[in-house]
Amino acid sequence: MDKSYQRLNMRMYSVCERSWFAVMFCFFCMVLVPFNSLAQELSINFVAVNASETETKEIEVKEYLPKELEMEDVVDAGQLQLDFDVDKDLLYVSGQLIFKPKESRTFKVKVKDVWKVAPEEVNLLKEQINSTLKTLEGTKEYSSASFVRDETHKKLDYILTKQSEFTGDIARRIEEFRANSTELNSIRDQVYSLDFLRFESKSIEATAQENKTVTMKLEVKNPYETKPLKVEHKHYLPEEIRAEDVLDAQGFDVRFDEKKDRSYIRKEEEFKPGETKTYNIVIKDIWQFPEIKLIDLDQRAQIAMYELDETMYAESAKHLYNKLKAQIDLIKESLGKKLPVKQHIGLYRTNQHRFEQAWSDFKRIEEMISIVRAKKLQEFEQKKVKNVLSRLKSLRGLQQISSALFKQGSSSTLTWKVIGGTIIFVATFTTIHFVIWSRRSGKMGEEMGPSSGEEIKVVPKPGEDKKDEDDS
Repeated sequence: MDKSYQRLNMRMYSVCERSWFAVMFCFFCMVLVPFNSLAQELSINFVAVNASETETKEIEVKEYLPKELEMEDVVDAGQLQLDFDVDKDLLYVSGQLIFKPKESRTFKVKVKDVWKVAPEEVNLLKEQINSTLKTLEGTKEYSSASFVRDETHKKLDYILTKQSEFTGDIARRIEEFRANSTELNSIRDQVYSLDFLRFESKSIEATAQENKTVTMKLEVKNPYETKPLKVEHKHYLPEEIRAEDVLDAQGFDVRFDEKKDRSYIRKEEEFKPGETKTYNIVIKDIWQFPEIKLIDLDQRAQIAMYELDETMYAESAKHLYNKLKAQIDLIKESLGKKLPVKQHIGLYRTNQHRFEQAWSDFKRIEEMISIVRAKKLQEFEQKKVKNVLSRLKSLRGLQQISSALFKQGSSSTLTWKVIGGTIIFVATFTTIHFVIWSRRSGKMGEEMGPSSGEEIKVVPKPGEDKKDEDDS
């Protein structure tokens, strides 16, 4: 432990030699200090030294800048030139400068303060997840989605709180920014995703309600049996753990290593000769795999399979679903096992890999559905076009008939002539028919009427003539 700490210090305060010049040239740790009172800009400071006591030398000064900076974020490179390293994907400043014997120079590069999260963005992210949640009102997923919304708000507040704690310590604030950047980027994606609230919220709530913890046991011993030892020792945590997941740090400070992208705990203390200290670090058990996550994926896959039934992709989809189901079954069989911490973490990572494979197969099935839907839409559009073309064809047939009858196209003048002629013909025919009918109706039935001077007989009602005979 002591040796590793010494190696760390050696890396931080490394010295570079240029043997052909017998010159020593070193960069001290990069220091970032506020450039103005509002801390809108920062100054990156580093030192170059000519260690020769007798020779004036031309030395190449070169320093890589933090990975978060882009070209437009560098306000002033001073007497150095700004350039980009394609292989390392990093910006750097460099220059060939003359150094007098034993001369040291401090270089300052003014940059924008890009290592902070704006409160306005945090409020916007909160409002966005609130808006996304409203679309689930009245659904069975609303309760779990509300829980995830509240947890997201807490995470965002935590990020702002940690940022405000280190306002005066720029280097520490940058460390916290890097520690939270992965989670913040995940939140940025999640707040706009309805699927995340619908299908991920239940598994997140289930894991949180379990409220399980694991204990990581550490032992540190002073290797010297005759003398005390003061040491700053550190221990890396599993890659999934962040500072907020450490519930009992046993007096350790939780920090973040940007190069390894992992959190670690550090502590400076004294050990008596031959002394051994034991620490029980309590952290959240985030290595649980909720079964509801598997159930949801299986149900979604079954619905997708139903839509692909009797399509050209039915067999391929069935093959992918069988692979997906096999991975889900393997994960289910592993759940609930009581294992030591390291094996527990290892099994979780294995199941994560299995789930990612199953999810990849499910996404392929969804891509097939997209193709089928696009094909159906294309066929529908083609059918509409055929109907329109059929109608246009029928109209062209009428035009051809009109052309054959009238030896010309049916112009608007000709059309009105045809309509007027038809009306006149119908009116004339109706008038002639009405006159003929009126004349015939005046003479119809006269041969059955009474002669001149003859009395009109009353025709009896049915049955009255029989009644008169009986009375007589």
